[in-house]
Amino acid sequence: VGGRSRFCCHGLCITGPSVDKWYVAATWCFLAVLAVGFGCCSPYLWREVSPVLPMVGGVSLVSTMVCWLLTSCSDPGIIPRRSLQRIVENLDVEVERSTGVMLSRIDLDTSEPVCEVTDPERDRGCRWCETCQIVRPPRAAHCKHCDNCVLVLDSHCVFVGNCIGKRNYVFFIALLESLLIFISSACCGLLMWAVKAELRWPLIALAAAVLAPPAALIVALQLMQLYAICRGAVSREILLGLPLGLGSALFSARGRPLLRGRARVSYPHVI
Repeated sequence: VGGRSRFCCHGLCITGPSVDKWYVAATWCFLAVLAVGFGCCSPYLWREVSPVLPMVGGVSLVSTMVCWLLTSCSDPGIIPRRSLQRIVENLDVEVERSTGVMLSRIDLDTSEPVCEVTDPERDRGCRWCETCQIVRPPRAAHCKHCDNCVLVLDSHCVFVGNCIGKRNYVFFIALLESLLIFISSACCGLLMWAVKAELRWPLIALAAAVLAPPAALIVALQLMQLYAICRGAVSREILLGLPLGLGSALFSARGRPLLRGRARVSYPHVI
């Protein structure tokens, strides 16, 4: 059926290709180091500063891990390619109902799908995908990493190992918000603890140098997504200069998943 997305937990979870595993491992290592450091200074913060800071840091850390799992292990809005639609019963009807695009017909002479994108569909933004052999609905795009077409594709995030699309965009935004709060709480707490413990400033400067690049990346992603939401778009549309104002994925309905990992297939089949 194609594509590099992987099914986990007997088809209940969908994640991206294994090529992202080192980025994912680096993300969890960064979170683990920061969480251990924050945990070491939390007793001091609780007694000497305020219980609020450790509580905010703890809640945001748990929220970050939950949102990361939801973003990484949920279907971003993958559109089943033609070969899959033909072997899963009524899947082509469900895809047509969800996307508003019919499955292309077959040329009887060549036995190949016919690229039929009508002028009204082209004006709406529909495009033909040679890889998936389907007509993509407006704002959908083909991810070269996962090798799948995704509804309202924002980007492929290597740090969560999955595409960011219509169905997991809200989880991604919640992840960025939680992560930003946790890093801010941890950095403030560690700085106050380091000053109180009278650590040498070179050690503090080294810790700041290690934490600064990931924090800057998260802030940049946050600003980009905030700008995209305000313009009623996703970041891919802004970076590629595509039409804006079509609506943010944050406020649109997620819809039902079209890729069903536990569905029965009819194979071999007649195209």
